[in-house]
Amino acid sequence: MIYFFLGVAAALSLKEGNHFYLFPLALVVLGLAEPRAYRIFLRWKLWLFFALLVAIPVILPSPRDGRWLGVPFNSAMLRLNLLMVERSIILMLTIKMLTNRLSPLTLSRGLSVLRLQQLDQVFRLSQAMLPELRETIAVFFKDVEWRHIGRRPAKLHALLSRLIAAVLFTARNSQMGGKK
Repeated sequence: MIYFFLGVAAALSLKEGNHFYLFPLALVVLGLAEPRAYRIFLRWKLWLFFALLVAIPVILPSPRDGRWLGVPFNSAMLRLNLLMVERSIILMLTIKMLTNRLSPLTLSRGLSVLRLQQLDQVFRLSQAMLPELRETIAVFFKDVEWRHIGRRPAKLHALLSRLIAAVLFTARNSQMGGKK
């Protein structure tokens, strides 16, 4: 638990003047405390998200006072976005480390101790419903004809509406114990 608070404190105190030494130090300490937390970086979608998070706000606004490979960019926004991504990485690793160490039973007991029984009930219900919802969503997306959606983006709204309806229907049936 101490590493969680240290990670949050490191993320909050990260500034332009200290991020050159605080960010690597935080990464090393979190890596030593919980090496499994670094598995989240094996996902290419996360790296694409970080790249877009840094690139888009840096390339679009003016003044563009820097150049990299012939592409003009805003250097002040680049510094701010890199700092934001560093904070995000520290917080992600810290939360991942905490959730790797907490079992659902421990989390449930903690919510009860904090007198958050309704949150505990919601947590237990979501844990019970997760496999059924995954199956519903997998079946739903299996039947989608992506070529038609690509040609007519207006159909995306109807598709999302049907997905939400399917999730709500599954949740309602699960809550009622499968009774119709």
